[in-house]
Amino acid sequence: MQKIVPPSEIDANIVELFAAHQAELIGKIKRTETVDWRKIKVTSPFIKLITYKLSDGFQVIVEHEWRHIRQAERVLKMKNFPEN
Repeated sequence: MQKIVPPSEIDANIVELFAAHQAELIGKIKRTETVDWRKIKVTSPFIKLITYKLSDGFQVIVEHEWRHIRQAERVLKMKNFPEN
């Protein structure tokens, strides 16, 4: 009996899209090089009462991006990838 696998909802160009997103993110961060990241305060987009330094916001973003990379690495190591 042949196993029925639903098509993936992930875009076939996901790696290229992720790389483009990274390039865009790097560009945005580079445009802030002339400001003191420790003095600029930003408001959380999720909880408006929370504010933090821009430097901390960048640390959160970078760690979040690394999380995506670690997720992709786990998928690549899965048995039978990419068949499953």
